[in-house]
Amino acid sequence: MATNTKRVPLSGTENVVLGAAGGIVETCIQMPLITYKICVQEGRALPKNFGGWYRGVFANAASLAPITALQMFANGVLEKTITGGQRPPSELEQIATAMGAGSISALIYSPVDLLVIQQQKLKLPPMPAISHIVKHYGPLGMYRGFNACVVREAIYTAGYLGLAPVAVGRLNKMAPWFEENPSTTRLIGACIGGTVAAMLTHPMDTAKTCLQADIGKE
Repeated sequence: MATNTKRVPLSGTENVVLGAAGGIVETCIQMPLITYKICVQEGRALPKNFGGWYRGVFANAASLAPITALQMFANGVLEKTITGGQRPPSELEQIATAMGAGSISALIYSPVDLLVIQQQKLKLPPMPAISHIVKHYGPLGMYRGFNACVVREAIYTAGYLGLAPVAVGRLNKMAPWFEENPSTTRLIGACIGGTVAAMLTHPMDTAKTCLQADIGKE
C-alpha cells in the first residue's frame, strides 16, 4: 500500500556534513574516470601507472568536500529564501535554486579544476603547481575557464539537487510501486538527473578543460 512521503528540509549543518562526505566519496570513486576524461578532452596520453590515474586526487577530494557542502548549503538557503520555509518548493523552484547553488560553487570549483589539470600536466604536487601558475600567469590565471565552469556547475547541480528529486516526485505519482520502494525510486531519480546533467554539461566541460589546459593561451 502506498504511503505518503514528505520531503523534510535539512538544516544548514546537515547539508554541509552530507555534502562534504558525499564529495569525498565521489572523488575517490571517480578519480580514474576524471583523469581519463581530462586526457581524452586534452588529447594527452593516458597515465601508465596507478599513481598517474590518481594524480590530483588529494586536491580534488580536499576541495570537492567543501564544494559539494557549499552547493547543498547554498541550495538550502536559496530554497528557504524563496519559500520562506513555509512550504515545499515547486519543481521549477527546486531546479532554479539548484542552478543558483551550482553557479556560486564555481568560485571554488573553477580554480580547483584548473589545479588538477595543471598538476597532471606539470606532474607537480598541489602547492608547487599553484606557485608555478601564479608566477607565470598571475593570480587571475587560477580562474581561466571560470565562465564555462559557472555554466557547467549550474547545469550539473540542477541535475542532482533539482532534477533528481523532481524525477522522484513524478515517479511516485506514476504508480504506487515507486512510493512503496523509496530507495529504488531515489536511485532511479538520481540516475535520471545524473544522466541528463552529464549530457547537457559535457560540451561546456570540454570547453572548460581545453581552456584550463591551455592556460598560456598558446
